[in-house]
Amino acid sequence: MPQKALHQLISTPGGKLLRGRQLAPRLLLHLLFWCVAAAFLLYFFGHYTDNYRYTSIFVCLLMPIAIGTTYLINYFLIPTYLLQKRYLRFAWYFIFALIISIWGEMLVVMWALIVLADYQYSNMAPLTADIFFLGVALYFVVLFSTSVKLLQYWYQGQQHISELRSKQLESALKLREAELQLLKGQIHPHFLFNTLNNLYGLALEKSGLMPDAILRLSGLLDALLYRSQDQLVPLTTELKLIEDYVSLEKLRFEDRLQLEWQVQGPVDAYAIAPFLLFPFIENAFKHGFSENTGQLELQVEARVDKGQLCFKASNSVVPAAVPANASPAGGIGLQNVQRRLELQYPQKHRLHIQQRATSYQVELLLSLETLNTEAYAS
Repeated sequence: MPQKALHQLISTPGGKLLRGRQLAPRLLLHLLFWCVAAAFLLYFFGHYTDNYRYTSIFVCLLMPIAIGTTYLINYFLIPTYLLQKRYLRFAWYFIFALIISIWGEMLVVMWALIVLADYQYSNMAPLTADIFFLGVALYFVVLFSTSVKLLQYWYQGQQHISELRSKQLESALKLREAELQLLKGQIHPHFLFNTLNNLYGLALEKSGLMPDAILRLSGLLDALLYRSQDQLVPLTTELKLIEDYVSLEKLRFEDRLQLEWQVQGPVDAYAIAPFLLFPFIENAFKHGFSENTGQLELQVEARVDKGQLCFKASNSVVPAAVPANASPAGGIGLQNVQRRLELQYPQKHRLHIQQRATSYQVELLLSLETLNTEAYAS
């Protein structure tokens, strides 16, 4: 909760009541601790003496010193200097606090000697007159409470770190999802633009193949509108999308396109991210065939074996259309699918792109997830 909102909440009557309810158990816990500490000091200094009145008064005078030293260290020095890594100042102020507390102890001892023991050292309780045991008893209480407080600070710090890590992970997941949706959004307009160009060419030619092309495009749009936002789709759906797209492009290239299509293995048993394989085929038509006026070759192979997909796409290219310094990942579509693979299949894929003078080949090895048949029954 933001600091301003928290302050406003506490300032309201309900907030004050909430603050009071939270403060009461803490006060009770502190009171209980100091009662236990007083009982310990009474038991400690009560050894070797029957003068319980003297011991009780001495402990009552000693308690403010123990309480003051403890709260000064726990609630001022530690959070202000130690937790802020201002170690030198913490050391100086800590030593100063100890000197003040020792000076207070000496005042209590002198007062007890004068008032309670009537200047008679023998009338004092033995342990109250010994500086060593006096320091051991007092600073045992102080150090014990400080240790508990440091443990509490450490636990709160670990909780804070855990919350920060959780928020960081949540933010990273949201960023990952947003980036993935952006990459999908870049693929879809790219695909539609190329396909509409094909239809425009058929329309100019007044081809009788136009109705069939529109029918196939409607199937592609159906997959785009109703499946593109899914995390996973059946592998058969993705392969059918590619097959429809190739058939649509083949209407434009007619007999110039020689197609080899092979599908092997239990492809109907696995699922894949939607539009993941599609850019490989789209890239072949956009970059491989766009400048080629001769014979075109496209080989597509999808083989599934023990949950591992081996997808290969190879297409012919015009040698003159391939620059000497061309990147083997040409095209926005392939760059996006590489990024999608990194986001959706980290450590579960291997992509190899080989560009030669007369051919362009993409090979993808991908670990698939088993298809949830109930999710796609409808």
